[in-house]
Amino acid sequence: MKGKSINIENDNSVIEISIDMVKPNDGHREEFLDDDELNELVDSIKEYGLLHPLVVQEKEGYYEIKFGARSWRAARIAGLKVVPCRVVDYSDEELDGTE
Repeated sequence: MKGKSINIENDNSVIEISIDMVKPNDGHREEFLDDDELNELVDSIKEYGLLHPLVVQEKEGYYEIKFGARSWRAARIAGLKVVPCRVVDYSDEELDGTE
């Protein structure tokens, strides 16, 4: 991330959100894991759960993923019904470091 850094640790509250209410951010490039890496992540989530919360922003009727799209994808494959999330309220420019 370039520019000023955003401290998403200010609010340490993590809530569980239905995985169906969480959607990837269409405006950002998604980095895909190869099949082996994805399968390893799925297996890890099945064994240990999702260890790090997704960072999401509330939108109209859903939560948009800001950080953690690969984990969300693996969690869906692993069959999770809810995912831990930290809800933030920053502009896209702040999150991208372009402001």
